[in-house]
Amino acid sequence: MFWSSVNSVIPSLAGFLVFLVTSRYLGPAEFGVVALAGSLVALLAVLLPSGFAEAIVQRSSVDEIHLDSTFWAASICALVAYAVLVICSGPFSRMLGSEWVAVLLPVAGLRLFADAAGIVPQAIITRRMSFELIAGRTLLATVVSAALTVLLLVAGYGVWALLIAQLSSSVTATVAAMWGAGWRPKFRISLDALKSLAHYGAFSSGTRAMQALTTQADPAIVGLYLGPHQAGIYAFSRNLFQMILNVLATPIGAVAHPMFSSIQENVDRVRKGFLLATFLSSALSFPVFIGFAMVADLAVPVVFGSRWVDTVDPIRLYCGLGLMACIGVIQGSLINSRGHAHWWFYYQLAAGIVTLGILVLMSRFGVTTPLAAVLIATIARWPFAVIKTSRLLSEPVSEYLRVFVGPAGSSAIMVAVIAATRHVLPELPPVVALTISIAVGAVSYLATMLVIARDQTMDVARLLAGSIGSKSQRHQGVASTPG
Repeated sequence: MFWSSVNSVIPSLAGFLVFLVTSRYLGPAEFGVVALAGSLVALLAVLLPSGFAEAIVQRSSVDEIHLDSTFWAASICALVAYAVLVICSGPFSRMLGSEWVAVLLPVAGLRLFADAAGIVPQAIITRRMSFELIAGRTLLATVVSAALTVLLLVAGYGVWALLIAQLSSSVTATVAAMWGAGWRPKFRISLDALKSLAHYGAFSSGTRAMQALTTQADPAIVGLYLGPHQAGIYAFSRNLFQMILNVLATPIGAVAHPMFSSIQENVDRVRKGFLLATFLSSALSFPVFIGFAMVADLAVPVVFGSRWVDTVDPIRLYCGLGLMACIGVIQGSLINSRGHAHWWFYYQLAAGIVTLGILVLMSRFGVTTPLAAVLIATIARWPFAVIKTSRLLSEPVSEYLRVFVGPAGSSAIMVAVIAATRHVLPELPPVVALTISIAVGAVSYLATMLVIARDQTMDVARLLAGSIGSKSQRHQGVASTPG
């Protein structure tokens, strides 16, 4: 848990600082052009067999031929995807109404090769549960990317700063993963080895493809209807949401899947671990997303500047989606680890089709309208995942939902306190109002949690303290061992 947190928290904080600098140098139109190029690259990345990494992690035994075959299959897929991207760069540019798209796409697409090469070494590291190596890989990529972005922005390279930084991040992460895994591919490929991974890997790749369609196609759809400026507004809101989500949900989700897989025969341990992970995720995500929605009108102009005030309403809607995403990460880890990856795939497929349909039909009405509809659709389908999860745990739905009572109730009190504070003190300068709102919100939430969910909160505190303590003891033991 510690290293998984480091793996997401520190890069996300660094990413936020770069995001902050970028928002001061680039406007919505420039941001939108880069988002459109990145969106198209991400869409073609669905051709990569990225889900085979999860198949390697989940499989009880893996031979070298499985690793080599997956590596070369991914490389071939990357070559095909890049060729399609380059050939279609002109038509894409004309459709989206920006000549910059055709210029940026051949460069942006190079990351497909780096991403493909990183699939197997990342799976090896995850399979070993070597979370410190994953953290080191991510930190190195983050430092390189952040440094390049800031230097190129200051030097006046504008959109190229973001593009080159993204490419360098992917390359650095893959090189670090290969070094950390201590693995190099041999030039051989076996169809039988690929077939043995295909049942799990195909569904997992399909799920990732649908996730890419629902999280990466939207800037392109918005840009198609509304142009680069509105695509920039949309992408800015989404990127901010994604950074927060990475800090809150990714550490727990990254640990949950291999953990649930390793104890999948012990249903009681899986149940207890799942409920604790769900409580931890909701206890963190509820106050952050709900609190941010409450103060977004203050935070955006204060932190990012007045040119981004149009992102306030989209950000608030993304906060609602963030709550659902944090819960869904844990549900997905459980369902996949219990051998029901096909169910999660079809669930995500249905969600993706609905989301894409909403975006296509409603993007012409602006950024806010389709986001509101996506949020409503997400809430409407959530009960299906709840029922599936409860069945896998052999737990009544009511017991599962009880986990959310503490975070939801405490968040309601927090909302009331923030609203009352802003009503009583309406004339404060924005910076002061933002600071006070955050302070009273945090205090009221924590105080309420200790009243209505004290036992669960203390269980999580003891778990985290024990994790940090055991990590410290291991380090001391290594340090005291004579060489």
